[in-house]
Amino acid sequence: MNAFSSRPFSFYFMSNTLALLGIWIQKIGVGWLTWEITESTFWTSFVTLALMAPAGIIGPFFAVLAEKWNMRKASIILKLLMFLIGVLIWYLQFINSHTLLSLAFLSILQGLLSACYHPVRLVFVSVVVERELLPSAVGLNSASFNASRVVGPALAGFLIAIFDLETTFFIAMLTYIPLIPVLIYMPLRSRKKASKVINNYYEQLIEGAKLALNTPIIFKSLFIVFIIFFQIEKFQDFLAVNLIAQLLIFLFVACIPAYLTKRMSYVDIAWPFGLISIGIIVIFFGEGYLPRKIIISSLYIIAGLRMGLGALVLLKKGYLDKELPRYQFQRIRWNKKGFTNNSFSIQYEILLQCFANITFLVIPAIMISNNSNEHFSIFEIIGFVLWIAFFLMEHVADLQKQAFLINAKKNKLKNQVCNVGLW
Repeated sequence: MNAFSSRPFSFYFMSNTLALLGIWIQKIGVGWLTWEITESTFWTSFVTLALMAPAGIIGPFFAVLAEKWNMRKASIILKLLMFLIGVLIWYLQFINSHTLLSLAFLSILQGLLSACYHPVRLVFVSVVVERELLPSAVGLNSASFNASRVVGPALAGFLIAIFDLETTFFIAMLTYIPLIPVLIYMPLRSRKKASKVINNYYEQLIEGAKLALNTPIIFKSLFIVFIIFFQIEKFQDFLAVNLIAQLLIFLFVACIPAYLTKRMSYVDIAWPFGLISIGIIVIFFGEGYLPRKIIISSLYIIAGLRMGLGALVLLKKGYLDKELPRYQFQRIRWNKKGFTNNSFSIQYEILLQCFANITFLVIPAIMISNNSNEHFSIFEIIGFVLWIAFFLMEHVADLQKQAFLINAKKNKLKNQVCNVGLW
C-alpha cells in the first residue's frame, strides 16, 4: 500500500520535503557567504563541515538519548530552534553584519541541532503511519531526504544567481514554517517501547552497536563501506596491513585459546591490542600532517594499552580461568535464541569483534592520519579534549567499580549492582 493514502503522512511528506530543501539552500548560502568574506578554502570548508559533520559523528550518541524523548515535542522544539537560527542568519545578512565568527557560531549550532534531529526524523515516520504502510513511508522519506541533497544546492545556486544572498536566506527561512503546524496538529500513533529498558547510557550505546553488527543489512552496509574504502588507492596499504594484523592478533590471542578452553573472555585481550596495532600502523602508513598522526596514534595506543594491560593482569591473576560474567550472560542469550553450538557461537562473536577492528574502528584513524592540513580545526581540538575527559572518566569509573567489588567481597555480598560514583 502507498503511504500517500494516509493524509497525515502526505502533509508531513510535503512540508518536511520543503524544510529539507530549505536546509540545503541555507547550507550552500552560508558556504558561499563564507567564501565571499574570507576567500579562504579552509574557513569555507570549516563552516560547511560544521553544518554537516555533527549529524554523522555525534548523531548516534544523541540517538541513545532520543529513545526516551517524546517524538512530537522533540520535533517541534528542534525545528523551532532551527527556524530561529535561520532567522538570525537572514537578519544578520539583512543588516549586512555577518562576520566569520557569526557564520561559524551559527553553523555549529545548526549542525548540533541537525545531529539531535537526525535520529528523531528517522523514528518519527514510524509514529505517523500504520505498520502496513511503514515500508512505503520509510522509502518515500528516504527518497525525499536524498532528493533534497541534489535539488536543494541547485535551487540555492539559482536563487543566488537570480537574486542575492539576503533573498536566498529569507526563502530558506520560510521553508521551515509549514512543517511546524503540521508537527503540532497531525495525529500520531502511540509508540511501543521495549519491555526491558536499559537505563545506563553506555550500555545502551554498546547494545545499539551490537544490534547493528548483528543486523544483516547493516552488517552488509558496513562491509560495502569497507570495500569502497579499499578502492581508494591512498588507503589500500593501510587497510591491507590492518587486515592482516587484526586477523593474526585475533587468531593467536582469541580464536585459538577460545577453541582450546571453550571461553570467549580472551577477546578482551585481543581487541585492545588490535587498537594498539592500529595506532602503530597510523605512524607508518598515514600520509597526513605528522603532529596529527602522532596525536591520533597516541589515542589508539593509550586506549588499547589501558584495556589490554588490564586484561593481561586479569589473566595473570586467574580471573580468565573461568568465563567472565558478561560472557556467561551471553551464553544464556544464545540458549534463549536456540543457538546450541557454543563452540561456533564463541568463534562467531570473536570474529565479529575482529570485523569491527578491521572496519569501522579503523575508519577514524585512516581519515585523520591522511589529513595533510597543517592547521587543527576547532572540531579536532574539541574532539581531543573530549577524548581525554572521557578517558579519565572511564578510568575513574573502573577504579570505583574495583573498590566496590573489593568491598562487596570483604563483606561477603553477592550479586550486587555497582551504583557508586560514576556508576
